[in-house]
Parts: sequence; C-alpha cells; structure tokens
Amino acid sequence: MADILIHNDLSGVHESRDAASKVLWTSTTTGYICFYDNTGTTFVVEKTTDSGASWSVIDAAGELACNPRSSAFYWEEQNGSPDDPDLLHVGFLDVDDDQAQHMTFDIGTESWAGSIDVAHSYTSVIGSSSQSSIGMAVATNGDILVVSRADQDGEVSADLYDKSAGTWSQVGSAVGNSPWIGAFQTDQTRVEVGNGGVDFVVAMADESGSAIWVRGYRVAADDWTAAAFPSFTDRGLDQQEFALSFDWVNDETLLAAVNDRGQAGSDLTFWSITWDGTDVAPTVTSEANVMTDDTSVQSVTMSFDPINDLAYVHYARGTQLVDVDVYEKYSTTGGTYSWSAESTARNGTTEDIRTLHGSVITTTRSGGRVACVFQDDDDNDLWYPDNDTEVAAPSSGVPTVRGLETGVDYGATAARLNGALVA
Repeated sequence: MADILIHNDLSGVHESRDAASKVLWTSTTTGYICFYDNTGTTFVVEKTTDSGASWSVIDAAGELACNPRSSAFYWEEQNGSPDDPDLLHVGFLDVDDDQAQHMTFDIGTESWAGSIDVAHSYTSVIGSSSQSSIGMAVATNGDILVVSRADQDGEVSADLYDKSAGTWSQVGSAVGNSPWIGAFQTDQTRVEVGNGGVDFVVAMADESGSAIWVRGYRVAADDWTAAAFPSFTDRGLDQQEFALSFDWVNDETLLAAVNDRGQAGSDLTFWSITWDGTDVAPTVTSEANVMTDDTSVQSVTMSFDPINDLAYVHYARGTQLVDVDVYEKYSTTGGTYSWSAESTARNGTTEDIRTLHGSVITTTRSGGRVACVFQDDDDNDLWYPDNDTEVAAPSSGVPTVRGLETGVDYGATAARLNGALVA
C-alpha cells in the first residue's frame, strides 16, 4: 500500500516549526488531527475511524475567523463527565489582530466550543511564520500556559489562563514578566506540563545564542527556575530542530534535538531532565544519541507508547528541501536508553518533507497507534504513513500510574489527563 492523503491544500504556514497537531488517538481505529487550511483559511479538524486508512473533515472553524502565523496544539482529556468535555486546545499568533489567541475543539460534540479568547496583545505580530513562535500546555487543573514571541527580535511573553477565575494574565514577574528578559531570538518554542513541584516546562531554541534554553515555571510562586542549556547548535531554516515530551511513567521531561544540523559531526541527541521543585536549574542527563555523525538528519518529533513504555523518535533524513524521507527509532524509557535499529516510518518516494507530527494515545483502556504524519512542502499536502504501529489496549486493567500524564503520554484515567499535540 501507499501512504494516505489526509489533506491536499495546507496553508503555507505549515513550513513553520509550530504548525499542525499530532494525531490524537482515542482507540486503535479512531484518530483526530487539526491543521490550518489554505482554501478556507481556517482551522480544520479531520477524523479517521479506520486506523488512518481514510480521513474526512468533521468541522472547520469558519465561524471563528483568524489569520494565524504560528500555532500550537494540546490535548486535554477529562474524567468522562458530560459537564467536563474532552478538548483540543489551539493556540496561535494572529497577524490581523496582533494577538496570541486561544480556542478549543470539543471532541465529544465534534465542534468548536465557545469563542476565541485573547492570551496576549502585541504591538505587532510579524507576517512571517518563521519569525514568530508559540508553545502551549494545559495543567491537570485546567490552567493553560501560553509562551509566545511575535517577531524575530521581540518580547517573549508568558501568559497563564487561571481556570478557576476564567482570566488570562502575564506571569513570571520575578524575571520581568517573561521567561527571558528583553529580546530573545527564538525560532522554536515548546511547552509541557512539569513535575516535582514545577507546573510547566518551557524549552526554546535561541538562534542568536545557538542554544536550547529549558526552564520550569511554578504557578504558586509565580517564578521561573534557573535555565539549563543542553549542548546544541541552532541552524535555523524552518525545521523542527527539537522535540519536548514528558514521560509520566518515570517522571521525567524528555528532549530530542538535531544538534548542528547539516555540519560534520551532527548528532540527533536525547536528554532526560528532572526537577526538584525549587528555583534551581533542572538536572539534565545526556542519554545515548539516536543518530551520531549524520549530516542528513533534519526535523524531529516524538511519540510515546505508555502501555509498553516506549519512546519513539521520528526524524526526517535526506537532501534538505529536496529528497527527504522519514525514519524512526524507539527505546524503553527510564534507566539506560538503547535505541532500536532504524526503520522507515512511511511508504513512498522521497519528497521535500518539512514538518513531522507524531501521535498521542489518550487512554490505556482503548489503545491507539504510533505514526508519524508528514507534510510534503512541494504540494502542501498532509500524509498519513502506511506503515504505522498498533498499540493494543492491555488485556486487563491499566498500567500502574507513577506520575501525571503530559507530553505525548497519558495518565490516571480517574483524573484529568493531558497530552501535547504540537508537532
């Protein structure tokens, strides 16, 4: 078989690093994905009920007019109550309104819920998606953190939605209402829920300083931890140079990055990160490289199989912007990482593949799939790979939960669960 077309007219913003959601799986057969459409200039949700073999539009946010440049997605799984629906959160920078905005899609009713709300107002949001950036995560109590930058050299703002109060406010006053003071030339932003007393984790690639900054935010203290700087050289060029996730089984933040892309000695590196709940920098442990001394590795994203405790790293490799294919490796998490042999993560000819989108499995009771959706920039198409991996539901019970679900993971079914859907 060949790879399956999901959509054939993506907006050009999908060349950006912050562009489309991962595939949200609610069972081994049913999945959802959200993206920005070029024809209708609107966010669209498509659904599969046959394990990715076919896709159809279930709703488009035509009534929610917007003009995004960068976007972030986050899955929030609730406790099953009809009064507390499962939601897909969409955060984006709107170039018409010069704002960081947020809206939600109700999985239960398969429709957009409510209206667009404003997380932060800027003087100007630049029109180029390569020069703006946004990341977002949803905490277990429903609070939302949006971290955004409106232009290449402008302010980085962190804004928190307090669910109990129903209000947005800029946070992090201990360091000037921003995780990084002054101009910060970031070209990629990721936000995850934290652990060990840290409520949120923010990672940003700094093109000017050629580094990845990793900091934690504590809501009650309204402060940021000191930064950690995993070894990294940024090469820009609209690629997903790093991916951030959370392993609830082992209570660790996970970070994969293409270090010094395209240069001699370029590696696909991997770190595990732990926090102690104070304002000190986290402990960053360099794990085994996914790839070593490979100049052809480009974009990277991650998926997580919590039933079998496997971290998947999906990456694009080939002649940049010309002939690229998608590959993957996996390893058990926690302890010593040992990566599997490389396998091809799709079934087709090489293309100008830019943006990669992994998978989120929402519940251990229903299972899901591990797949890397990819964007062909030549035709602005979005494709589902023919050779995905089914993750069967456990035969009885659910795995023991030793932490809260975030990233591309999921946690205790008796409580609110979350999962990052950003690519």
